[in-house]
Amino acid sequence: AAALNRALAAVRCWEADFAICRGDSLVVVTVVRLRSNHTSAQPERANLEEALDCTLAAAGIPVVHLAEAASYDPEHIAALVRRHLSEASFS
Repeated sequence: AAALNRALAAVRCWEADFAICRGDSLVVVTVVRLRSNHTSAQPERANLEEALDCTLAAAGIPVVHLAEAASYDPEHIAALVRRHLSEASFS
């Protein structure tokens, strides 16, 4: 029970940069996560990132990863999201 409580506490601290939801139900259909350029230099942080990705995948929620940048092209992001949704068989 203690291990489960620790795991749940850790999950509650996880965050995503954007969650894309169905408009009619607010069910999360994909998550967009910004990847810091410094994450790979921090093994503990990289392990947490991987754990979050695995948890989302287990829940059937595809994750779109974007490199951290000063600005983004909305059309490029939309195309990435559409691709991830089609790969995950969402409609």
